[in-house]
Amino acid sequence: MFKSTCCFVVVLLLFVAGCGGEAVPELATVSGTITMNGEPLDQVKVTFMPDAERGNGGRSSYGETDENGRYTLTYQLPGEPQEGAAVGWHKVCLRDLIPTRARDEGGQQIPRRISGNYSNAPKTPLEFEVKAGDQVIDITALPN
Repeated sequence: MFKSTCCFVVVLLLFVAGCGGEAVPELATVSGTITMNGEPLDQVKVTFMPDAERGNGGRSSYGETDENGRYTLTYQLPGEPQEGAAVGWHKVCLRDLIPTRARDEGGQQIPRRISGNYSNAPKTPLEFEVKAGDQVIDITALPN
């Protein structure tokens, strides 16, 4: 009887500990277009990172641009992604998904399209405030 009671208590504690989950902050739906020199940028990963220095917490949100430069953010929870980003200020990073060693049809190496500062959180010049509700945040990047 003692063994079965102990096993039951251990299983119950593990179940309760695993069910607590992470509190999800208030999320807002965010989409937009990323352009450079007036042209849409495809194959770019955009990351909105909550800016703790400005009082915003939570996890980062991610998106990837399509052929028209459009993206929609997803807030990444373990096993449960949700559309949106945490309300508040964010540092925003952009990463070119075209490999830096990619070559064009003539065999010439394709240069990185986006300045390296955009992929470095402490150096990125991009900061945006996500407000409650649906919104469009368009981003203009500078070339490398």
